Amino acid sequence: MERKRFVAYYRVSTGKQNSEMPAQKRAVKNYLKSFWPPEASFTEVESGAKNGRPELAKALAFCKAHGATLVVAKLDRLSRDLGFIASLQDDVDFVCCDMPQATRETIGFMAVMARWEREQIGKRTKEALAEKRRAGVALGAHNPKVQAGLIRWRQKQAQKKALRAVDKTQPDNILRFKPLKASVKVKREFKRSKVQQADQAVLSVIKCLRGQGLSFEKVARSLNQESVPTRRGGKWTDMQVIRIVKRNGLG
Repeated sequence: MERKRFVAYYRVSTGKQNSEMPAQKRAVKNYLKSFWPPEASFTEVESGAKNGRPELAKALAFCKAHGATLVVAKLDRLSRDLGFIASLQDDVDFVCCDMPQATRETIGFMAVMARWEREQIGKRTKEALAEKRRAGVALGAHNPKVQAGLIRWRQKQAQKKALRAVDKTQPDNILRFKPLKASVKVKREFKRSKVQQADQAVLSVIKCLRGQGLSFEKVARSLNQESVPTRRGGKWTDMQVIRIVKRNGLG
């Protein structure tokens, strides 16, 4: 008597759900028992709403070529699309471990329920988002934290692009043997220019206050009283004023 042949198919919707994979494999193993391991196994990270799944296509092709039965842990791991499941029933034999005795009619009914569940999930998600918008909650790209993150990412990308452009202007031997030193030098120059720009924004004020005979401590106090921020957005101290004076040769 010819041994039955089985092909296992596993699916999670996102990479974050990989923790669900052991449960699916355990369900398939418990079902197959003496037929474990299957002839082949296919794993996919894709939404159940999408039917164009390459790993599922490979699993189905294997079943057709070798007369094997497709095994899934649950029907929704295969698909929630009623039409898709109906077409599969005409192409290959498949079994769901959570209802191994199901008939064609039972699977059709379960597919209808799976599709209804998917629609309800989508509806509940839209309603929840709409409620948050009515409550004034900033979502997605409108969220200040998301916007700040995007700004930081763009600044880093622009800096990397500038570093690559400078590296390309260096001789080949520098690029080949000292790329790190070239990049470090450019970063230092970039930082120095930012410091100089920040100094220029307050230099005239400090010079004027020092000309009036104010001490470094009183200059710092005056800047804080006028709500003038430091380069990093903090409060002024006498040491910060002294550094700016020395950097710019004010004595």
